[in-house]
Amino acid sequence: MTKLNQIIAVQAGKKAQAKETLTEAYHQIKKPELLSGLVRTYQPRDEGGEPQPEERKLVQTKVNDLIKRVTRDLTEMFDVVATQDSANCQAKADVVVDGRRLLEGVAVTHLLFLEKQLVDIRTFIEAAVDDDSWLEYHERFGTSAVVGLARIAGIAVAILANQRQVLGASMTAASASKVTRFLQLANAYHLPVITLVDVPGFIATQEESEGQILSKGAALLMMYPNVMVPRVSVVIDKAFGGAYCAMDSLTTSIRARFCKHYGFTTGQIAVMGKEAGPFFTYGGDSGDPAVRERNQERYETEYLNMRLAFEGHFVTPLEPADLRQRLVEDVPPLYAAYQEYWHTLMHELDLVQAQCPALWDELRYGAIRGLIQPL
Repeated sequence: MTKLNQIIAVQAGKKAQAKETLTEAYHQIKKPELLSGLVRTYQPRDEGGEPQPEERKLVQTKVNDLIKRVTRDLTEMFDVVATQDSANCQAKADVVVDGRRLLEGVAVTHLLFLEKQLVDIRTFIEAAVDDDSWLEYHERFGTSAVVGLARIAGIAVAILANQRQVLGASMTAASASKVTRFLQLANAYHLPVITLVDVPGFIATQEESEGQILSKGAALLMMYPNVMVPRVSVVIDKAFGGAYCAMDSLTTSIRARFCKHYGFTTGQIAVMGKEAGPFFTYGGDSGDPAVRERNQERYETEYLNMRLAFEGHFVTPLEPADLRQRLVEDVPPLYAAYQEYWHTLMHELDLVQAQCPALWDELRYGAIRGLIQPL
């Protein structure tokens, strides 16, 4: 009979394998040339014409094979996690979809795991904004990030969020460029920015390097500090490393009076996740599953939670059920303060233009970009 410690030992490997398979499938379906093949034969026009060799291009990737590999690895991962959760939990429930019972007697801990796999950030956004106001922008580009327009308390806002269903919400070159451009749009049209953060990091592959992930990630990192409009960020799950710094963290809040930073009590803010964090914090585990598990539990207790973030006032605690009410309370006063700031700035620029046209020419660009404060 398989022991619980043996299941725990293989769980991380199964999760990593499933994630690797999903990522590989994602990259392969983005290359249509791998999914198509052809055979061309040539016949001489004349009877004595010179024959030409046939042209052949084989199909390198089949969709059915991709689906089978993804299904196999996800099934193995779900089986291992379900086995572990069932051994650790007495509370169980059924999974019912549209009146059909798909699973019976599933451990509650496994239900929570499945819930994390299935959450679509769009559903979350629609519940937080005004009814029927969500309008997504560039839905098929940079799909690990979701951006769009909506209204909160009747005020038009720009929404940016990480999509957990694509690459685990990791940032790619395309998604970083998408977020950066949308921030420029929001800043140009004076739209308050709402950022829902759930980002474990940047994707570092050869393909992403060719897609300029470094320069586009750096552009995103520099974009938030240069946004003048009010900003509200909420850490809804993972916020790790440089990717969190780039997604509206406290470090980017130059105009702090126009910024609010919240974090769900169930979220995680750290330099890295529990897979790599214990190695760099406590050293290697010498291949011992028990040591690895102990280090991961210690890392989760000491670093991989919101306690330090709350104590250091990096973010303000917020319960998920209170998100909508908090946004309704925060957005109107922040937007009113921003409008007052902008009108004051324009009035002072008018005075400078009247009294010193040369200085006005020098200041105008910096003021409009938000690089100077009211006089």
